[in-house]
Amino acid sequence: METERLVAIFGGNRGLGRAIADHHRAAGDRVVTTWRTEPGGVGPEYRCDVADPDAVDATFEAIEAEHGPVDAVVVNAGFAHRNLAIRASPASFREVVDTNLNGSFFVARRAAQSMVRRRRGAIVFISSVSSLYGTPGVSSYDASKAGQIGLARALARELGSRNIRVNVVAPGLLDNWSDVTPAGPGWVAATPLKRAGTLDEVAAVVHFLTTDRASFVTGAVVPVDGGFAMGIG
Repeated sequence: METERLVAIFGGNRGLGRAIADHHRAAGDRVVTTWRTEPGGVGPEYRCDVADPDAVDATFEAIEAEHGPVDAVVVNAGFAHRNLAIRASPASFREVVDTNLNGSFFVARRAAQSMVRRRRGAIVFISSVSSLYGTPGVSSYDASKAGQIGLARALARELGSRNIRVNVVAPGLLDNWSDVTPAGPGWVAATPLKRAGTLDEVAAVVHFLTTDRASFVTGAVVPVDGGFAMGIG
């Protein structure tokens, strides 16, 4: 049985990140969250722009000083710009990649530094089945989320000997999706379960991967998508 753990959710102030944080709290974990644009108003939380490595380092230092070592990290911070690739500006593409992919690297790198000393830990990236399928209008988002998969697998090999697991959860169509991919009938029709998923269904899988019940799972990409992307990627 695991002792009480400290779990840090980067991008845990609202939406899926909030659901992941709530799920861990309900399971008895101590949870800290981060936000960039607006606080969530629940529990210990820190403002952090994950695209800034100095801000990431300072956030970890504050968390560790006030709450102790972090046992598991979930990287959910991210966003998308909607535009066709041929019309997207280099600046907008970089902005998405800087947060979604570079930010994932900065958070995982700093988390791993502490976990290596303790010889245990779990890191979960929140990607998207959109990165496997390819969604028109969000090329920067898809590229950044696909990059998380390569990053996670490299880290899983680098850190496995230190008992640190790195996995990816790739949600499909969710019932709160409107900002990234329209929840239209085409997506529902292409999903074998013929419905959108819920935030809690994704949060439950993320929670499993941060626990010792998933102690032999690393380098995995786990779609939570109603079967939408099976056979892809």
